[in-house]
Amino acid sequence: MQRTLRTLAAVFAVVLVSGILSLAPLPGRRGCVVSAIATTLGDDGPKSRGTAPRPTDVDPRVTFDALLAPGDDATRFDARRAVEVEAWVTGVHVGGWEGVNCFALDAAHRDTHIDLARTPDAPDTARVIAEVTPRWRDAMRARGVDWSTESLRAALVGRRVRVRGWLYFDAHHATGAMHGDPADVRGERNWRATAWEIHPATGIEVVRP
Repeated sequence: MQRTLRTLAAVFAVVLVSGILSLAPLPGRRGCVVSAIATTLGDDGPKSRGTAPRPTDVDPRVTFDALLAPGDDATRFDARRAVEVEAWVTGVHVGGWEGVNCFALDAAHRDTHIDLARTPDAPDTARVIAEVTPRWRDAMRARGVDWSTESLRAALVGRRVRVRGWLYFDAHHATGAMHGDPADVRGERNWRATAWEIHPATGIEVVRP
C-alpha cells in the first residue's frame, strides 16, 4: 500500500512539475500565464479577442429574440460573427475562475457577467449572458471609462442597454442552459436560456434609464 502511495505521489509530482514548465506568457495580457490545459480547451482565442467588431461583422439576423428562441441551438449561430442587441440588465456580477484569465482570484482580473433579459423581472432561465473581459476592461480604462464590475452594476442594473460584441458558444455551460437541457436533468442546474454569449462585449450603451 505504501509503495502504491509513493508511486502515485511521484507521478503527481511529475505532472505538477510538467504543468509548471508548460506555462507560457500570453501575448497582450501583461505577462499573464495560461496553462497548456486551458489552451487545449480552446477558450483562449475567442474569449480573449481584443479587436472590436466592424459593422460588417455584425449579423443582423441574430436579434435578442433569436438568441432566446427555444430548441437546441448549439449550431444555430456563427461564432465568427458579432451581434448587437437591446435588452434589460437584470444583474451584474463577477465571473468564475477561468484558465483564459489565469484562474485569477481578484475581481479585476476576472470577467464581469452581465445578465440580459426581455424584461427587468425575467427569471434566470430566460437570460442571455454578456461578458466584459479583463482585456476590454483595461482598454476602456485607457479611454477614461470605468468597466469594473462595481461600476457596471451601478450603471446598468434595471436599465435597458444596447450591447455589441462577439458571439461565443460556451459549451462548458450547455447543460446549464434551457436550450441545451430543457428538462434540467444533466450537469449543472439551469441558470440561463442559452450557452451562446456576447463574449467579449465591446460596447455598452444605456438606451433607457
